[in-house]
Amino acid sequence: MKIKFFLFILLVAFLLIINKSVLADDIAEAKQFFEKYIELCYSYDKSVPEQYSDNALIKRFLICPDKTTKVKILTVKEYRGKLKFYAPMAKIIGYKNTYSSLKFVKEGENVRIEGYRQVGNDNYKTPVSILAGQNKSGQWRILEEILYTKALIFF
Repeated sequence: MKIKFFLFILLVAFLLIINKSVLADDIAEAKQFFEKYIELCYSYDKSVPEQYSDNALIKRFLICPDKTTKVKILTVKEYRGKLKFYAPMAKIIGYKNTYSSLKFVKEGENVRIEGYRQVGNDNYKTPVSILAGQNKSGQWRILEEILYTKALIFF
């Protein structure tokens, strides 16, 4: 009986170690994907719109001057179109987002990236939440992007 109990405890410990390793790998891959995404954005690469899954949820909260918010949900087709349209202008003016206080947390098969986004030289930061995961081909993509903005361009 003691041997069975010992083997059971050993098996549970082994499974916990394997599970923790898989979680760490997914988070490491999500971090690597997000770093590559930022690199693509900073270089105004034409592949940025393709970093979004074909069925991604794009949700914007517009912060109005009176401090109220309006919500807009964009289709991936709309969002990709806006990214492609505004990219040349963004490059000319040097538009870049910086991210801070990022946390990567496993959420089911995916990884949630939460933190703050600062646009260019603006002196304010707004919350951002991105869900990243692998598509059927095993490539990491953005599955969901929820952020707050004061800019009307993407609204």
